[in-house]
Amino acid sequence: LLLFIFYGRILVLERGIVDMNEFGIIKLELNLIQNGTYDRIIEIFKYYCIEILKTRSYTKTVTARKPYKDDTNYHFLTLLVKGKNVKNILPYIKSEYNNPGLNYDRQIYVSSEDFFEFDLFKYFNMSMEDLTNLGSKYDKKELEQTLAIIKPDAFKHREKIKKILYENGLKIVSERNTFLKRDDLKAHYSHLIDMPFYNNVENYMLSGPVDIMVLEGVDAVEKLRNLMGPTDSKTANPYTIRGMYGTDITHNAIHGSDSLESAEQEIERFFNQRKKVLK
Repeated sequence: LLLFIFYGRILVLERGIVDMNEFGIIKLELNLIQNGTYDRIIEIFKYYCIEILKTRSYTKTVTARKPYKDDTNYHFLTLLVKGKNVKNILPYIKSEYNNPGLNYDRQIYVSSEDFFEFDLFKYFNMSMEDLTNLGSKYDKKELEQTLAIIKPDAFKHREKIKKILYENGLKIVSERNTFLKRDDLKAHYSHLIDMPFYNNVENYMLSGPVDIMVLEGVDAVEKLRNLMGPTDSKTANPYTIRGMYGTDITHNAIHGSDSLESAEQEIERFFNQRKKVLK
């Protein structure tokens, strides 16, 4: 037996069942889990070298049945992970970090072996073949690069945002803090120049410093877009970057390239060098 201690708890794992290619799905209802639970889960992942392959966040609104009650929003975060002993560690997390007295499966849900293929499609729209290909990318370290800009309204939160990126497998390979120039913005937002709201966007982006980063990781473009959340911060899950640090559709905290082609153009624009976006 292998014994590990986390926050005063003892986790027992059996020898002989370690598999580097185990996959798992864990869904958290962020309204119900205790404060700090997500951070503790991330620490467990780090300790056991469990990689977060994909994240999906969404909000479900339940309409109140009685007129004097408000509708309730439930916020969910689902993680697809890979690493050693995933099949043992995820159930451990579920058993240790649920709030007593609340719905057990709704707080922290871990996909069982029987339902894994169903949940993989339900939460990530992936087949088992897709999962095998994704795992192969991680094994071969097939890395993409993408560009991120932490915008003026979120600049003061940049260290917290960078921590989120790092925890989700995105490494910073180039970075600079700067004030953007008007010409850079016109090139970057060339597709928006004729829009009536462009002046507001330009004035906002010129209003303070920004943190521009080249990020590297497997499926970096898609992963960053999922972590960011939708363009309008008002509609974003509060546990996405825009949900936490954005305000509205203009003041939305962060930019991320929307494709490999855009990433290559934007990296060249802001770093004056041509970087490979796919290695």
